[in-house]
Amino acid sequence: MCEAHPGPWGEKMYNTRNSKLKTILVFGNPGCDCDSLAVGIMPEMQKMFPDITFIHCDALDELQEYGRKPIIIDVAEGIAKIEIISDFDKLEAAPIFTGHDLDLAYMLKLMKKAKMIDSAAIIAIPNHYGKKKAIDEMKLMKGRIEELIP
Repeated sequence: MCEAHPGPWGEKMYNTRNSKLKTILVFGNPGCDCDSLAVGIMPEMQKMFPDITFIHCDALDELQEYGRKPIIIDVAEGIAKIEIISDFDKLEAAPIFTGHDLDLAYMLKLMKKAKMIDSAAIIAIPNHYGKKKAIDEMKLMKGRIEELIP
């Protein structure tokens, strides 16, 4: 389920589904060190981009409820620096053995093929980064990230 994150001054920032608000979905498991980085930098991202609502989302099936061109922040393996990925051919889906193994790349490709979304942009953070390095690099990419938001 996707949930709102407190804004820069502690207020709750809500986003109604299918709204016209500027939204970035943040994936990750705060209880797992190897998958918590994107969620961990949400407060700093909110300060850096006060006009954008950052929503922690852990339910892949809710992606389509946030528009036909979702923008997502998540950690990724096999990259050396933060990348913005919008080419679905560059996304590698993990092997699927059970229903719980569906990953973001697989779901995005499936949704695109089913014409449920038009496109997506993933701001991929290397899973070996620390919080400070991720935030510092995001600051350098601020202009590129703002260009993603309609």
